[in-house]
Amino acid sequence: RRRRIELAVVRTPYRAGNLASAAVAEQQTFVLGTEKFRACFDGESASPAALCRVPLIVYRRWEAIVRETLDVAEQTSNIAFLSDDARTCAALAEAGAGCALLPSSALPKQHSGMFALRADCEALFSRIDVVWDENAYRSASALRFVEWIRQNAEHA
Repeated sequence: RRRRIELAVVRTPYRAGNLASAAVAEQQTFVLGTEKFRACFDGESASPAALCRVPLIVYRRWEAIVRETLDVAEQTSNIAFLSDDARTCAALAEAGAGCALLPSSALPKQHSGMFALRADCEALFSRIDVVWDENAYRSASALRFVEWIRQNAEHA
């Protein structure tokens, strides 16, 4: 047998192809920004219309979902920056470059002078999955791990 990756932990969105999956956790997406952008949002959540009023900092792989979601809401997105990781999105937001869309687990622990609001849009929820090639060999320990995930994972 060749050494192969049997399982991987990934965040949506991802290309499923021939991958099978087990959900680990669902996470809300939040908008992180400096106080100068706070007035653009009403209340304690961020509507699609409000998201269009600020420069957005978005994970590159979420770009299509963000644009599609805002098009459905008949809004025009204002994506100012695309980034490949959450830390860069958060750093750009902290620098005042715009508002970052981040899953809850990627919010900085300390964000003084900043606000974090729940994105009021189900299409922007994020999920963490364990995935595997459904046609490939999986060891007994990998099978047990997937079964444990299915029985014990935090399902929102």
